[in-house]
Amino acid sequence: MCKKSFFIVSVVLLGRISGVSAMELKVDIGCPGQEASGYLKEGWVAFNGTLCADNEPGVAVANIGGSGIDVAITTANPLDNAYRTQGDDGIEMYTGDELGRDYVSADNGASLAECTMTMTLSNLPAEHYALTTYHNRPDYADDHMPIPPAVIGVTVGGSGVVGNPINASGVAQTYLAENVLFDDIGKSTVEFDTDGIGEVVVTFAAEEEGHKWRVYFNGFELISAAVAQDCLCPGDINDDDQIDLDDLQGVAGILLDAGSPFIVSADEGDCADLNADGQVDLDDLQAVAGILLGAGSPFIVSCE
Repeated sequence: MCKKSFFIVSVVLLGRISGVSAMELKVDIGCPGQEASGYLKEGWVAFNGTLCADNEPGVAVANIGGSGIDVAITTANPLDNAYRTQGDDGIEMYTGDELGRDYVSADNGASLAECTMTMTLSNLPAEHYALTTYHNRPDYADDHMPIPPAVIGVTVGGSGVVGNPINASGVAQTYLAENVLFDDIGKSTVEFDTDGIGEVVVTFAAEEEGHKWRVYFNGFELISAAVAQDCLCPGDINDDDQIDLDDLQGVAGILLDAGSPFIVSADEGDCADLNADGQVDLDDLQAVAGILLGAGSPFIVSCE
């Protein structure tokens, strides 16, 4: 409905989040060669370990997926990162959604301190973000895995965070290996705002002891939503850089769909709310008509 200024973090265009256009970066974490092996979830970009083994250093990927965003993942012990996938440590039996197949976790650490994991995000533009992370151990049949994974908490901090983030607690990590559905994989969602300068540090830590306090991290989705109050051209509701009869028809359609008294609540920054009174109504329809009548035939006003 409205023209927004937003930062594109991937090639996947979403719908509206709280009335604001958004983009999404989807990342699948796993061993090197996810793409060649067919283990990369379709439509997602890969964050690969340096080796499919234990005792690896933390991994950093610059400009992941062409987004301009840098991502680094490591455990509290920076030399205790383990990347696992099918055919390793019992995972050869895995069937189902590719995201749950592979992961990074602490390998030899057995304490809460050693198993805590962080993900650092750099070069994030100043916007509001929702981050969903996925947590599944796919080799539950392994003979040293009689205990379910730990329940974890996810907290957001770092020099780039503005205000108070919305953290997650009581996140149940799953241990699914057969006919796994994407929606069944354990997940958490946190939200935060950034200043566009500093780093964002996401910390994953066990809240209850499970299998050696470990965090299992399969991948994440990062959604950025443009900050409201950024309609660049009030009246251009189809975002084609001009106000024309299509926009007049669009506002009329919104009101007709709503029916009498022809009032629809509008989000802040909605380009159909020309007078910025928090609603789209007959005053806004009249305003678009006035703009076009003022311009005269062919009733087109450029937003440039």
